[in-house]
Amino acid sequence: MREEFAASMLRIHFNGKDKSQGMPLQEAILEASRSQEMMFAIAYRGVEGFGASARIHRQTALSGAKTAPVMMTIIDRPEKINKFMPLLDQTVEGGLIAISSVEVIRLTKDDSAAGNA
Repeated sequence: MREEFAASMLRIHFNGKDKSQGMPLQEAILEASRSQEMMFAIAYRGVEGFGASARIHRQTALSGAKTAPVMMTIIDRPEKINKFMPLLDQTVEGGLIAISSVEVIRLTKDDSAAGNA
């Protein structure tokens, strides 16, 4: 089945060592987005990057992935993203959040058709 609709996309950029209540920040955001039944959420670990400090953070053999930059993407309908923002404000202490309007094409298996085969 194919469904097309307008949505909002959050991109949250932060340092891999950031935490929320003792939990890695990406885990806290992922759990919060799941509990709010957001449509899609994923965390990406970057190779290197910089933020407000202009200090380059990178993944090295000695530092491991802990200091590498992280970007999370969350996609859902605009009203759900707007409802989620206060939770992010409480969770993310430092970083950058970008919000974009996007067109989504969601493809799902039609299980009823599979049962008829």
